[in-house]
Amino acid sequence: MTGRAAENGGIRAIVTRLNPWVLLAFGFTALAGSLFVRSLSTGLITLGLYGLAALIFLPGWRYPLVCLAFCAFAASTITYSTWRLGGRDVEIAATAGLRILVLAWPGSVMVGYLDPGRLGDYLAQSLRLPARGVAAFSAALQKIAGLSHTWGQLE
Repeated sequence: MTGRAAENGGIRAIVTRLNPWVLLAFGFTALAGSLFVRSLSTGLITLGLYGLAALIFLPGWRYPLVCLAFCAFAASTITYSTWRLGGRDVEIAATAGLRILVLAWPGSVMVGYLDPGRLGDYLAQSLRLPARGVAAFSAALQKIAGLSHTWGQLE
């Protein structure tokens, strides 16, 4: 790796340089993709592809694993309730849980890489939304990012 790629961290840091609209599009694409999870094998393949993409494109592994843990908790509750109330069929219950993982994990990871200032600029310039609303939204996201940074320092 030489030049600009070495300065920016190469392909593993590509997510930090993406347009905020692209990051949001990944989350919405996961929403559409979750509708196609109709079998256990499809869900496992999709989740495996997400994991491979995370290993290749994300700069670190800790944050995606934390997001995966929270999403897995949500998926386990759906899996249990589907198993308990849906005739105790393990395959149907596991498919429902995987559908939740396929839906929630990519979006929750991508939101962590959103830069509130850049997102506010794109909302104001591209969509021409009112300046006050965009400024308030960006400030709120910045406060959340500041809280996350402070929490990391306290650890």
